[in-house]
Amino acid sequence: MSSSNSVSSSWVTESGASSGGPQCYCGVTTYMKTSYTEHNFGRRFYSCPNYKIKRACEFFAWVDPPMCEHGKRVLKHMRDRQERLNVDKKSANPEGGG
Repeated sequence: MSSSNSVSSSWVTESGASSGGPQCYCGVTTYMKTSYTEHNFGRRFYSCPNYKIKRACEFFAWVDPPMCEHGKRVLKHMRDRQERLNVDKKSANPEGGG
């Protein structure tokens, strides 16, 4: 895994984060996250969990290699479709029962 000093909280989401990653330079266990930026859409990485509170040690390590453009398009399409299904489900059941 490689490391980089460019971590920005505006790029990422923590949905589906899994624990048990390497320790960052702060000595804290990192969590796997997924990038949803245009350039690295769908790529997983580990980063310092303190980045949200501005104490980040700048630890960053990619898990996945860069994805091809076709793979990014397919993954975006799947995510968009899942979001539409979630909206349709909420519309069909406005009381939130399922």
